[in-house]
Amino acid sequence: MTSHDVDGIVIVSPAGPLHEGIECDRLEGALQALLLQGVRHVVVNLAEAGHLSARAVGVLARAHADAELRGLRVAISNPRPDHRQMFDITGLAAVLDLRPSDTAAIAALAGRDVAA
Repeated sequence: MTSHDVDGIVIVSPAGPLHEGIECDRLEGALQALLLQGVRHVVVNLAEAGHLSARAVGVLARAHADAELRGLRVAISNPRPDHRQMFDITGLAAVLDLRPSDTAAIAALAGRDVAA
């Protein structure tokens, strides 16, 4: 997993499948740390992520909820069709800020929303 800053927006990019265990633990820890630091905007880039387990979906949903409680925002970029299906099935597609690209997520978080 890598992360970098683009104009004050931190992009976290997990790589490989997000199964139960260490992969999800790392993602959860990174997101919690950023939110506790008060990072206003975080993008989780799923372009290199493989399969999302139910726990991974839960980690993303919790990060979204925790961010909202703190007045922060988390967006998810580059979800694959199988990721979108998982978000649709769980009803989270209507709740999470899903964007087709990092550019669209950054623009939305910076208040320059572009078509999703």
